[in-house]
Amino acid sequence: MALETALRTEFLDLLERDAEFREAVRRQLLTAELIELPERFAAFVTRVDGFIARTEEFMVSTKEFMVRTEEFMVRTEEFMVEQKAINAR
Repeated sequence: MALETALRTEFLDLLERDAEFREAVRRQLLTAELIELPERFAAFVTRVDGFIARTEEFMVSTKEFMVRTEEFMVRTEEFMVEQKAINAR
């Protein structure tokens, strides 16, 4: 039992101190998908950030378009009122 405890302690110490050993153990324990996960997640974050930026730009453009459309509608309504007055003469 003492040997197992000593071996565990040595193993844990090696994991903490030796980066190459830690990487080798990591490759043995984790699947390729899990090893690639941090890099894939970073790429995903970049894509999501880009999507959010494009969506925000789209929302600004849409808001500007809506303002112009509302202004056009007001002018159209004013024109229609004027035309009704002219036609009523």
